[in-house]
Amino acid sequence: MAAMQFTSWAWLSCWKRSILLKIGALFALLTLAVGTYLVTASKLSGQLTGVSKAIEQAGTERMRIYKLASLIQRLSPSSSERERAAIREEIARFDSVIEGLDFGSLHHNTFTNNPLLAVELQQLQARWLIQLKAALELALKDGGGSPAVQGYLNQADDFVARWDHLVQLMEREAATGLETLRHRQAGFLIVFLGLMAAAFVFLHRFVREPLRHLTADADRLAAGDFDAEILVRSDDELGQLARTFQRMADTIRHHIGELAFAQIAPLARI
Repeated sequence: MAAMQFTSWAWLSCWKRSILLKIGALFALLTLAVGTYLVTASKLSGQLTGVSKAIEQAGTERMRIYKLASLIQRLSPSSSERERAAIREEIARFDSVIEGLDFGSLHHNTFTNNPLLAVELQQLQARWLIQLKAALELALKDGGGSPAVQGYLNQADDFVARWDHLVQLMEREAATGLETLRHRQAGFLIVFLGLMAAAFVFLHRFVREPLRHLTADADRLAAGDFDAEILVRSDDELGQLARTFQRMADTIRHHIGELAFAQIAPLARI
């Protein structure tokens, strides 16, 4: 406890005696404010970029469901392996899209603050795996005309509607993120202007005014007014300079007194 008090006292003493420390602390505060804003803006911008890409990707994937419906309708027992491979390729692509939009995963931080999107995607993912993908795989196994084809077609429209709802949630999330970014930009601008005003007041009070008074006192000394008192208004470097000028004026007055005495003494002996 005593060590902490001693450290605090030492810092306070350094703060009072060093104008450079004050200016350095002021610029450090401004740098911290700018750095905080840049980090926050960069993070939000990255999230908005991820949202935009996700919206674009999800918006195009709804047509893949209808494309699969078209391919599966043309499927027949005599279909070539090439046609079946095309269906499997479309299934694999949709699988990769859903995995890429896994908002609840640790590696995907675009929507981690909105659990509603994660829940909606999990429900769609479960429906895709259990119902639609299972129906497609069964249709590939049995060939055209199987009940699995009709089951997929019956569920496709409703699945696309739910997918559209997911895209709408993503768009609202993007709009919210953009609004948040604008508010933080406005808040940073207000804080930065306040800090700049505080910096101006600080520099005017602790640098410009002491320098102005010190310059006026130095001009009086230069004009030969060695009896003028130089006021010391602080304990920092400018205050030390003022004390130096005061000691210089005292020394000059002392030497002038000695010279005057040296001239008067011989006359007094006569």
